[in-house]
Amino acid sequence: HVGLSYSIMPSKIIASIMLASFAILFYFSSYINRDYMVQFQGLSFTLILLGMIILVYNPAMKRDLIPLLSIFLLVPPLPSVIDYLTPRLSSMLGRVAAYITGSEFVAQPGFSMIRVLTPTGPQMLEIETACTSIVTLGSVLVIIPVVLYLLAYSPRSNLRKILALASSTIIALAVGLLGNLVRILLIIYGVQAYGVETGLQLFHYSPSVIYASIAVLAAFYISDKIGGIR
Repeated sequence: HVGLSYSIMPSKIIASIMLASFAILFYFSSYINRDYMVQFQGLSFTLILLGMIILVYNPAMKRDLIPLLSIFLLVPPLPSVIDYLTPRLSSMLGRVAAYITGSEFVAQPGFSMIRVLTPTGPQMLEIETACTSIVTLGSVLVIIPVVLYLLAYSPRSNLRKILALASSTIIALAVGLLGNLVRILLIIYGVQAYGVETGLQLFHYSPSVIYASIAVLAAFYISDKIGGIR
């Protein structure tokens, strides 16, 4: 049973104060090392939130700590990870999108572009503006705490649990990639019909929460079938 405990416990108060101290340290560090400003501030917010939760959270078993630790997913990925994944994803998905739409894919050092026919003539569309690794990473990261928590209560064997986790992760990755591809296709078709500025405004901000929701539902279904979480 996982519940809330409002009794005053010195150990929880001390832990909360320590987390708050680290949160303050990371917050001020974000202004010293501005390259990781967003990550430090995200970690600071997460530690503050964690410190507040542990004051009242009362886990009955070790596996009940999974949802508590999952709040660290609020910390944004490192820029180096995004910078490494984005060009590779944009190149791969850009080629597929160019083939589907009949556009010309143009590879450049460090980034990719697609030559799109617009009402005013050919225009070069930079793929990185439409395809980033954040959507794909988000689709994968959002399912990890859900699947881990559910599999922790599964009576199936460890092998079945590992297969369920691996299958769910692959499904979430596929959903994220497909979501990025759909985003690129919508932008290309929008640019072809209405021009670059209007096309980007109409379709660039397709909500990533849709892909994340689909990833969670698909991961839950696969985990249920393989890992027997219910």
